Amino acid sequence: GYDTGVCSGALLQIGDTLGGQPLTTSQETAIVVSALWGALAGSLVASKVADWAGRKPVVLGAAVLFAVGALEQAAAQTLKEVLFGRVMVGLAVGLASMVLPVYLGEISPPAFRGRIVGSLVVLITGGQVIAYCITAAFMHVDKAFRWSFGLGAVPAILQLVLSFSIPESPRWLVRQGRLVAARRNLSLLSPHATPASIQHRLDAIQADAPDIRGEHAPTASKADWRTRLRDVVRMYSWDELRQGRLGSLWRDRASRRALAVAVGLQWFQQSTGFNNLMYYSGKILAETHLSQPAAFAIFIAVSNFIATLVALRLIDRVGRRYLLLRTFVGMVLGMALLAFAFLFIPVGDVEGPGDAAKPGTSPWAFVALAAMVGFCVSYALGIGNVAWVVQAEVFNQDLRAIGNGLATAANWSGNLVVSSTFLHISKALTPAGAFALFSCVSVAAWLFVYFSLPGAPTTSLSLSFLTSCPSGPDRLSMRLFARRDQGPVARGGPGALRAARRARAGSLDLLGRCRRDDGARLGRSRELLRRRRGERGGRGAGSDGFDARRLLGERAAAA
Repeated sequence: GYDTGVCSGALLQIGDTLGGQPLTTSQETAIVVSALWGALAGSLVASKVADWAGRKPVVLGAAVLFAVGALEQAAAQTLKEVLFGRVMVGLAVGLASMVLPVYLGEISPPAFRGRIVGSLVVLITGGQVIAYCITAAFMHVDKAFRWSFGLGAVPAILQLVLSFSIPESPRWLVRQGRLVAARRNLSLLSPHATPASIQHRLDAIQADAPDIRGEHAPTASKADWRTRLRDVVRMYSWDELRQGRLGSLWRDRASRRALAVAVGLQWFQQSTGFNNLMYYSGKILAETHLSQPAAFAIFIAVSNFIATLVALRLIDRVGRRYLLLRTFVGMVLGMALLAFAFLFIPVGDVEGPGDAAKPGTSPWAFVALAAMVGFCVSYALGIGNVAWVVQAEVFNQDLRAIGNGLATAANWSGNLVVSSTFLHISKALTPAGAFALFSCVSVAAWLFVYFSLPGAPTTSLSLSFLTSCPSGPDRLSMRLFARRDQGPVARGGPGALRAARRARAGSLDLLGRCRRDDGARLGRSRELLRRRRGERGGRGAGSDGFDARRLLGERAAAA
């Protein structure tokens, strides 16, 4: 969070410190984009390393790169040295952004998984707030950018020290066949759980990990360095990519849909333009002629942080799809208002320095600031959190690391494309045209969510059963889960009853994609409903005795 937020003020602080000349548009873009190139590379490598060595070593490696990269930027004497430090930080960001959602998702209790994975975004936005405050405080200090970049080593070193105490993911240990270590780590994560409860969770994890290697299989910790090196090289061979887990993502229909949802959400998270406001907020506000753009940019970071905290309370209550469809509307309106405000703001050269005239601050400058805040609030309540939560949930255990790696790579690819072109698009289309373009992208994102993302259960770590075309009883429970976002299903009310009646009529589908063999499945659906009728008027039952709460519990246990 700190390393992504520090750029906004540092671009204003560097000035002519490096090379004796103010930074050009291309040089400013290079400072931002170099970290994104590193993040893209890190996210692609992280999935294989996390599967091979475990989640914890990747977290430790990222912390080392964060610290070294921050110190390299602080000590830089030339632009090339700054770029080298930015690439190192970017590698760390890519490693962390891929492995941390996976790790948190794998160690979280099902009922709190959304909030725990979402807490990662809270910490990222909190780091951005700290970075904005520090850059504003050091704005008039000589060579302020060195302080801004160098202080990024403090949270990195803290993370490195504390990460030694975290347990390895029990799910990864189970996949390695290290059941004793997995049971021990489950006990550490749930110190008040009974041994029977720990064993039940371990059995559930084993059922979700079909390719367990066995207790005595060779693992990364037991093999010598030559074997490890050969394993790493083999993981990136063409045969492994075609026939291994990456190939499984393409061959299996359910996995393809899971990948499409995760990649699509991550791409739209970036292509809607949020990080342009984070990386270039100082320059954007400078174009509105506000007197202290770095100070006013703090409002953007703080609003993002507060909205992220609110999102943690909502994400497990109202559902992922519900949040996305509502908040994308706010993002569309926020970007549209920002574009409209810039139509009335006298804008100088996009590069900033050297403007011949500096008109007084227009009231439209504060409208633009309010629009940026509104967009960030909508983003943080929706796609900013939900994309990471869905990514952590949607893949089966054996495909989770590679699927998360590809989705994270899509995130950084979108970030790279949008951030590297923003200043040039602003010059070509004017800022108003650029923000109008991002408003249209948010419309496309709304359509993608509407047609691609069903409502989802929060009890199972894998949502792949939602992406296949299941049998009649499965379709019934799938629709009940999908209707969770509308409220009544969670309470077993009219929504659940209506879904049950539609199931008996043989008309259930997942957004119209699973309408086949209805006749053969109709009998099974009716039989399931007859078996699950409860007493009339009981809690969680509809008027004909359909017990939605019990059905949801049974389906969650089966998943």
